[in-house]
Amino acid sequence: MTHMRGEDPAPEIGVISGFVLKALRGAIGHTQAGLAEHLAIDVSTVQGWESGRRPLSALRAADLTRLRLRLAALGAPLDAAALLIEAVDADVILTMLAQPSSQSLPSAAHPLGTSVHRRTLVSLLTWPFTGIAPRPLRHLPWPRSRGPVSDRPVLDPSLRSAVFDHVLAAAERAIAPEDGLLRRQAAYLLGFDQRSGTHDWLSAEYKRAIGAAPARGDAVATIHGRSAALAIARRGDRDPLRMFIDVTLADDAHAEVNLTYWAYWLGEIPAEYADDHSMIRHGQHAWAGNRLLDHLLHHLDDPRNGQLNVHSLATVVAARPALLSQNPAARAEAARCVETALDGNMGRHATHDLNNVRYAIRLAER
Repeated sequence: MTHMRGEDPAPEIGVISGFVLKALRGAIGHTQAGLAEHLAIDVSTVQGWESGRRPLSALRAADLTRLRLRLAALGAPLDAAALLIEAVDADVILTMLAQPSSQSLPSAAHPLGTSVHRRTLVSLLTWPFTGIAPRPLRHLPWPRSRGPVSDRPVLDPSLRSAVFDHVLAAAERAIAPEDGLLRRQAAYLLGFDQRSGTHDWLSAEYKRAIGAAPARGDAVATIHGRSAALAIARRGDRDPLRMFIDVTLADDAHAEVNLTYWAYWLGEIPAEYADDHSMIRHGQHAWAGNRLLDHLLHHLDDPRNGQLNVHSLATVVAARPALLSQNPAARAEAARCVETALDGNMGRHATHDLNNVRYAIRLAER
């Protein structure tokens, strides 16, 4: 990344894209030396890329695309190779967040305030904090190593703390209506910060957002409350998420907003949007629900988000009955997943929602 004049220098982060490259190398079965030979570069370059010492973000866009295509030609799975570009984006975002100057950036220039993020980018961005690899990478064979290796991209503890400190400071400054996206996406990211002060801020943020949604019929506040509740649930407190489901999503309009955001998050709405309001207004009729249905069915037992997933499933089959009535294969898979979930200890609320889905499946079979 080239720093703008007057901007404070910060360490260039390259560990996420470097880890993706390492995973792709494992998928094609090459050593660092073997990959370097195929790419006609020095092995130290591959080593620098994978370690993050020589960030892939320094490559020209054309050279990065050539690298991705070459890896695919060598046998890397296409969906995994496609992550390389977004992994560089994630590194650039983290690099910007690590800079003290990011605290005072206007929302339109802040990396959390310029566009509504999707699942793939967020899974890469949070990988160093969660240890959960993005789905296309999870089952790739890992390259052999002589010693112990990390299971995730690693951020220096001081750099990790700096990212969260600067994100929290930027969120606290984001109080104008046009700052809503920055504040919401900051809240979601702060769910991965385990410090007690951050938890207190998130709790206050949830109460603020959830109070605005029902009172004003504010669709953007619905998404904001959702993000804050999920962030708090990630820290072990599921009461706000339960309240969000029982109170806010009991309203049909807010429930539809939740489904629209789900569809956007999963990529079922193809267009990208610069703010939540545009995403909701233009995206609400742009999704059919097939990808959303499939995702929810296979994440009913999520230890943190399962309550929301189950309720969203009940909502989507009620709002889009054709998903089951016109697709026998989806109906059969839904029946299987629901019965499996009901065999577990899902709790009273989730069991009620799952029984509603079971009833919708029976109606669709007629």
